[in-house]
Amino acid sequence: MTTMSKRKPNEAGSRRRTSLVVLAESSIAIDDQKEARERMQEQRKAIEAQLKADEEKLERVRQSKALGDIISEKMNVILDSFNRRLEGLEDTIGPLHTQTMKLTLMQSNLAQVDTYLAEVLKYYSTSEKVARRLETGPSINLEEFLGAMNELQEAIRYFEKTNNSTSPEFKKLNDSYDRAKESLGHAFHDELEQHSEPIVPKEILEQQESDLYLGLSVLPKAVISTLKRILAYMKEDDIKSDLLPSYAKIRGEKILTGLEASVQRPVTQTPSRNITRSQPRSLLRSRPKSFRKVRPPDSSSRMNKRASMSQDMMMTPAKTPKRSGDRNFDDGFDTESLAAVYEKGTHPFIIYCKVMLRSMIQEQALLQLLLQDTGAESLDTDFAQLAFEPVVSAWVAQSEAFYSASALRNLVGPSELFIFDVLLFFHGKKKDLASVMRNCSSELLMRLNQVALSFADLGRKILMGFLDQTQGDSLLKVPPDGTVHEHTTNTLSFLSSLYEYDVVVGSLLTEGFTTSNKTELNLCTREQARDSMSSWLNGVLDVLCDNMSRKARQFESQTLQTVFMMNNLDYILRYLVTSPYIETIRVKDSQIDSRYIQSITKERKKYQEQTWGKTLDYLKVEAQHLSGIAPGSLTRKEREVVKEKYSHFNEEFEMILKEQRPYAMPNKELRDQVNEDNINCVVPQYNKFDKVYRHSGFSQKNPQKYLKYSGEEIQLKLANLFSNK
Repeated sequence: MTTMSKRKPNEAGSRRRTSLVVLAESSIAIDDQKEARERMQEQRKAIEAQLKADEEKLERVRQSKALGDIISEKMNVILDSFNRRLEGLEDTIGPLHTQTMKLTLMQSNLAQVDTYLAEVLKYYSTSEKVARRLETGPSINLEEFLGAMNELQEAIRYFEKTNNSTSPEFKKLNDSYDRAKESLGHAFHDELEQHSEPIVPKEILEQQESDLYLGLSVLPKAVISTLKRILAYMKEDDIKSDLLPSYAKIRGEKILTGLEASVQRPVTQTPSRNITRSQPRSLLRSRPKSFRKVRPPDSSSRMNKRASMSQDMMMTPAKTPKRSGDRNFDDGFDTESLAAVYEKGTHPFIIYCKVMLRSMIQEQALLQLLLQDTGAESLDTDFAQLAFEPVVSAWVAQSEAFYSASALRNLVGPSELFIFDVLLFFHGKKKDLASVMRNCSSELLMRLNQVALSFADLGRKILMGFLDQTQGDSLLKVPPDGTVHEHTTNTLSFLSSLYEYDVVVGSLLTEGFTTSNKTELNLCTREQARDSMSSWLNGVLDVLCDNMSRKARQFESQTLQTVFMMNNLDYILRYLVTSPYIETIRVKDSQIDSRYIQSITKERKKYQEQTWGKTLDYLKVEAQHLSGIAPGSLTRKEREVVKEKYSHFNEEFEMILKEQRPYAMPNKELRDQVNEDNINCVVPQYNKFDKVYRHSGFSQKNPQKYLKYSGEEIQLKLANLFSNK
């Protein structure tokens, strides 16, 4: 019962909530319907307003249509009237228009006839019209002159077009044009001739290479502009016939004239084939101006420090400085100053070749500049061949003649160093030479290459001959004081001079080198050249030492033989130490400087034995006297023996000083070493002997006769043995 009583209130509450929900939903639905009715009323009012506006607009359209119909009817009436009037006017004007058109056509025909007649008359009067402008010539006003020529050309084309070539006026026009063309050619010639100067070798050698390829320094810009304008106007055939010969003659002569400035002496030998009178003077007797004089070696000098000598030094070997005044080279050692050596690049033929090549580069640049944008670019080859081939031909002929003269001299030494300069030039400038000669005949190029190959053969012959010359130098002429032989200084000087041509020389010395079946000069790599150069240098030094050894045997004194060998070996050693070749030489003989040091040491020991071996025998102390001698204890016989020893030592010592004082030992370091050896060899032995016997009473009447020298005095004399003191 209790449960039933609790359930009834819950069910009543639920029904009340459901009723409330239904009531709320009904209220919402009623509100929605009310809003819908309001919207429909608003839409109806809007539609009714729109209908009313459309009816009013329709009414206005109806009124406008009625008014348009009235206006259209009136316009039709007006247009019909206007049409009738136009038809009447057409009937009236038509015949007049026809007559007018006929008259207009006749007038047009008359105007055309008048224009044609004026054109024809212009062509017939052209020659008189331009006569004054042509008479002034192109030099006054080139553009006016060319304008007059254009008018002549136009008139000539008219007569040619109308097949009226038999007309006297046509002939007159052609004559005028030919004269004008001739004047233009003369103007080209005069302008080029007036402003063309012979090349100046010094200037062209000092000029930057980049400027050579511009070609702007040959002629003024205004002149170049004028020449280009003339070239641009002239036809190709006219350029070939009129301008090309003038250009070739003028520029070719200027080059040849300038090249003569680099030649020092005229031809005295028989000229080679293909040499003409127009060619520059020969270089066969020319000698380089710049050489380096012999001077005492100076370790601070470098290879680029050279003094100048006279031209006669080229053919004369340098002489070793005399000993008087400065016989000892105390300032060090300089491998570059051993003899008069040719200075690189100074031979007239080298200068001639350089000037020639740079001139041709400059001329080709000028030619390209003149032909650029003229329409005549295709004539570049014709211009170059006609203008430059004679110059190149003269150069090739000079080269052939110069080679022939060089080969005939058959000399070996510094005077022939220019041959390696020639090879260096031909190899280093191979590309430039090919460019310069690209428009020349293949025969010239072959001849020039053959000259280079011939010089290569000659250079190899000189190098091989130098070995024989070094080995076979005369044994009769030796320096009386045993100083460094002239042959040694000259040989090392020549070797030093070759350093600047190491690749060239190394290539020529390569085993199996030959120029046969070759068309151009080709050098090997620096490594290959270094290997062959090392073998050759070692060979030269070996034969030089052998020659010095045989020369030494010409001295009667064995001591002087040793001094002579020491001097020369020491000189060679110092050359090796300071030479730029040392690493190259060591490629084939890594111990070469050690070998020379050992040889010099051996000669020093030999010198000591030869000089003091006998003399020191007199300074031996008797065994019984080593412990000391009491004054007056010597027997008479012992006293006589001591006297003899002192006397013989004094005589030998003085004789050695007298004999060796004239001997030369130029290197202070070697001289000091030898003197120190002498002191160490003699003074201790003498002091020991003198200490035992000086106060022994061996001579009571005249002891100073025997006691001439103290140990200090002997040491001083030995210290100055080779210094003339």
